[in-house]
Amino acid sequence: MKDFASDYYEQKEIWKRKHPSELELNRILQTINLIPAGVESILDVGCGDGVITNRLAKIFPRVVGVDLSASALKQVKAETVRAGADRLPFSDNSFDLVLLSEVIEHLPVSIYENCLREGARVAKEYIVVTVPYREYLLQRFVRCPSCFCTYHRYRHVRSFDLEDLVDLFPGFRVVRTEFLGGKTERPYKWEVFIRQNLAGHYNPWPLAVCPQCGQKGTEKFKRGLLSWLLAIIGRIIPRKKTYHWIGAVYRKVKQVGKEDGEQIGSI
Repeated sequence: MKDFASDYYEQKEIWKRKHPSELELNRILQTINLIPAGVESILDVGCGDGVITNRLAKIFPRVVGVDLSASALKQVKAETVRAGADRLPFSDNSFDLVLLSEVIEHLPVSIYENCLREGARVAKEYIVVTVPYREYLLQRFVRCPSCFCTYHRYRHVRSFDLEDLVDLFPGFRVVRTEFLGGKTERPYKWEVFIRQNLAGHYNPWPLAVCPQCGQKGTEKFKRGLLSWLLAIIGRIIPRKKTYHWIGAVYRKVKQVGKEDGEQIGSI
């Protein structure tokens, strides 16, 4: 069954952003600062419209952006290759560093594991990953007006904690983690439950594409008495603030040969 993913990512409107928000800009700059010294070549997997790729291309000798969306790649001002994250058309150890920024939270099970293996295969020395931190996926769910399917407005399918990032890539180990972007308010889970299940209110998103039937757009948001009550409660009970993103740097584990009676090990 078609999941209509390409219909969503090929929309030109998604990639015509004027400027990232202050929160996003902080995350972008902090992501670039995660790149270790000595790196000369970078493969930006799932580069989208090049919001990071274009900045990297001004700093590093070789930067290549990879994405499946032809519409997104038109915005990239660096070398590009149209390909999936699970089938990278590059030889082993082709790049000093592979970047997966805001990518793996989107990947369905059929692609996710292959993407991790491909990233490890192509990276010569480092992998850098950034993902939303402890995202409560239901918070950003929308509802299709045709088939009433509910799904994440940005097509996120998994949430990550620090522990989830430890053993992602075969042959690599984490050498650095860092919270990115700053802290933001998040609603309580009970608040989201009431809003969606009792008030029937889901996030409006005109560019959403239903993964079940392909319907574009979502139900219009109609504010009722319960919505106003939740808004008042939200002002009375302070919402928790937590970091929005987290980043991790991985380094390849190198095998040491047996010399002069030394045991084979790793560094």
